[in-house]
Amino acid sequence: MPEGYAILKIMGEAPASAARVADPAGTLALAARGAVKQMALVSGLPEAEEALRRFAKADGWELDPHKTSKQDTKAISAAATITRLLLRKV
Repeated sequence: MPEGYAILKIMGEAPASAARVADPAGTLALAARGAVKQMALVSGLPEAEEALRRFAKADGWELDPHKTSKQDTKAISAAATITRLLLRKV
Protein backbone atom coordinates (compact mmCIF):
# COMPACT_ATOMS: atom_id res chain seq x y z
CA MET A 1 0.00 0.00 0.00
CA PRO A 2 1.56 3.30 -1.03
CA GLU A 3 0.04 5.34 1.79
CA GLY A 4 -1.47 4.62 5.14
CA TYR A 5 -1.73 1.25 6.82
CA ALA A 6 -3.94 -1.81 6.88
CA ILE A 7 -5.09 -4.08 9.66
CA LEU A 8 -5.12 -7.72 8.69
CA LYS A 9 -6.89 -10.40 10.67
CA ILE A 10 -6.05 -13.98 9.78
CA MET A 11 -9.10 -16.16 10.09
CA GLY A 12 -9.09 -19.90 10.58
CA GLU A 13 -10.54 -22.22 7.97
CA ALA A 14 -14.31 -22.54 7.83
CA PRO A 15 -15.70 -25.85 8.99
CA ALA A 16 -16.34 -28.36 6.20
CA SER A 17 -20.03 -28.53 7.14
CA ALA A 18 -20.49 -24.83 6.27
CA ALA A 19 -19.74 -25.50 2.60
CA ARG A 20 -22.43 -28.18 2.39
CA VAL A 21 -25.11 -25.98 3.95
CA ALA A 22 -24.53 -23.10 1.56
CA ASP A 23 -27.58 -21.68 -0.17
CA PRO A 24 -27.79 -23.36 -3.62
CA ALA A 25 -29.53 -20.30 -5.09
CA GLY A 26 -26.59 -18.15 -4.08
CA THR A 27 -24.13 -20.58 -5.61
CA LEU A 28 -26.08 -20.69 -8.88
CA ALA A 29 -26.27 -16.91 -8.98
CA LEU A 30 -22.49 -16.69 -8.74
CA ALA A 31 -21.98 -19.31 -11.43
CA ALA A 32 -24.66 -18.02 -13.82
CA ARG A 33 -23.84 -16.02 -16.89
CA GLY A 34 -25.62 -12.73 -17.16
CA ALA A 35 -26.38 -10.53 -20.09
CA VAL A 36 -24.72 -7.15 -20.07
CA LYS A 37 -26.59 -4.64 -22.17
CA GLN A 38 -24.45 -2.16 -24.04
CA MET A 39 -25.92 1.29 -23.63
CA ALA A 40 -25.71 4.07 -26.15
CA LEU A 41 -23.42 6.89 -25.12
CA VAL A 42 -25.62 9.96 -25.04
CA SER A 43 -23.52 12.37 -22.99
CA GLY A 44 -21.43 13.50 -25.95
CA LEU A 45 -18.26 13.44 -23.84
CA PRO A 46 -16.39 10.92 -26.03
CA GLU A 47 -17.24 12.95 -29.13
CA ALA A 48 -16.12 16.19 -27.47
CA GLU A 49 -12.84 14.63 -26.35
CA GLU A 50 -12.22 13.25 -29.85
CA ALA A 51 -12.95 16.66 -31.39
CA LEU A 52 -10.43 18.30 -29.04
CA ARG A 53 -7.84 15.59 -29.73
CA ARG A 54 -8.10 16.07 -33.51
CA PHE A 55 -8.36 19.88 -33.50
CA ALA A 56 -5.21 21.85 -34.43
CA LYS A 57 -3.78 23.49 -31.32
CA ALA A 58 -1.47 26.46 -30.82
CA ASP A 59 1.83 25.93 -29.01
CA GLY A 60 1.50 26.08 -25.24
CA TRP A 61 -2.28 25.78 -25.28
CA GLU A 62 -2.22 23.19 -22.48
CA LEU A 63 -0.24 25.43 -20.12
CA ASP A 64 -2.86 28.18 -19.77
CA PRO A 65 -6.36 27.32 -18.48
CA HIS A 66 -7.92 30.13 -20.54
CA LYS A 67 -6.28 28.89 -23.74
CA THR A 68 -7.34 25.35 -22.92
CA SER A 69 -10.94 26.44 -22.48
CA LYS A 70 -10.88 28.43 -25.73
CA GLN A 71 -9.38 25.46 -27.62
CA ASP A 72 -12.06 23.19 -26.21
CA THR A 73 -14.82 25.61 -27.23
CA LYS A 74 -13.37 26.03 -30.73
CA ALA A 75 -12.98 22.28 -31.20
CA ILE A 76 -16.55 21.49 -30.12
CA SER A 77 -17.93 24.35 -32.22
CA ALA A 78 -16.04 23.10 -35.29
CA ALA A 79 -17.21 19.52 -34.70
CA ALA A 80 -20.82 20.71 -34.33
CA THR A 81 -20.57 22.71 -37.57
CA ILE A 82 -19.18 19.72 -39.46
CA THR A 83 -21.91 17.47 -38.02
CA ARG A 84 -24.62 19.94 -39.10
CA LEU A 85 -23.17 20.07 -42.62
CA LEU A 86 -23.03 16.28 -42.84
CA LEU A 87 -26.60 15.91 -41.61
CA ARG A 88 -27.89 18.39 -44.22
CA LYS A 89 -26.56 16.11 -46.95
CA VAL A 90 -28.56 13.13 -45.66
